[in-house]
Amino acid sequence: MAKTLKKKKKENSRKQQEMQKRQLDIIAVAEKIFQKEGFAATKTEDIAKDAKVSVGTIYNIFGSKEKLFSLVLEDIGNDLIEQVEIIDKKYGPAKALEKIISMRLSQYRRNALFLMQFTTSCAYNNFSLNIALDKQRAIYYNYVGKIAKIIEKGIKTGIFEPVNSFATAIGFEGLLNSFVNYWFDSNKTQETNSELNEIKKNMFDILRLRGENKDFSSVADRTVVPEREVFITKYDYLRIKELIDVAQMFEPGSLVESLKRLNTALDSAKIVNSEEVPSDVITMNSKVKYIDMDTGESNIMQLVFPADISKSRNAVSILSPFGIEVLGQWKGNSIEVKQDGKIKKYRLDEILYQPESAGDFYL
Repeated sequence: MAKTLKKKKKENSRKQQEMQKRQLDIIAVAEKIFQKEGFAATKTEDIAKDAKVSVGTIYNIFGSKEKLFSLVLEDIGNDLIEQVEIIDKKYGPAKALEKIISMRLSQYRRNALFLMQFTTSCAYNNFSLNIALDKQRAIYYNYVGKIAKIIEKGIKTGIFEPVNSFATAIGFEGLLNSFVNYWFDSNKTQETNSELNEIKKNMFDILRLRGENKDFSSVADRTVVPEREVFITKYDYLRIKELIDVAQMFEPGSLVESLKRLNTALDSAKIVNSEEVPSDVITMNSKVKYIDMDTGESNIMQLVFPADISKSRNAVSILSPFGIEVLGQWKGNSIEVKQDGKIKKYRLDEILYQPESAGDFYL
């Protein structure tokens, strides 16, 4: 009996391996056809023919062409992240960004299939895709976050001037997409060192990422106070909106302007699922290490709703001047807070805990 069960288990394991291999083979074939034809023009029959399976097999395994396409995107996105992680471990910040530029140029066709879903244009294939890409979008933000961390390393080591690392990573990616599209249209196949250096120089200049030979001795005295792009869940959005309405009636006049700023930030906020919130943005219940830019002293705070103010020693209410300015800021941002009639400047140095990244979606 035991031998029979063991044999069946082995047979089941073999069948699972064969099924997994068949899925991967179909995804690989589908990727090549999607690259060449685009999503709209690709026929399931063509994928089945090249994969040497029936159309029915594809529908049995994947359910639809749309779901197969989403898996292709997921595969490309995860490979892109893996390559960036390898580059990050192997090179310093400036060299890492240069290597990412080279990687993107050499793999422009494959990566564009993934990245075009999250940009406004694509040089070789435009179409609207009416399927949910929440998981793929999260992978895209993870990819941009990896670039932001490389920029952050450059800031901390003095290679780059102080900037909003995530916003700069978005700018880097946008410029890179534009150049890659030009590269494809020009039918180029390999970049020269002089062209690569020119691309790097221009991108670094536009994004205010200083090169090794530039004099930025006065940069340390600058304070960058960027506009916020708030990512927030619908639950937190509704709770904060309600709090603002109440606070505007009862809070002192000193908070009025800050409440207006918070309200404006929420009006343009991106309401997303918890899984889509970037890991480098400060959300409700996030715990943050911040630095007083006048004294250099560092402290820790946790952004909470007023009702939770007594639950944490480091709690800061969302309705306090500091809390109002912190929500939606990115790690590395600098903020200005009016306290005791004076303007205080703080740098948001590190996010020690973010509920969304930790999988705590219901705080």
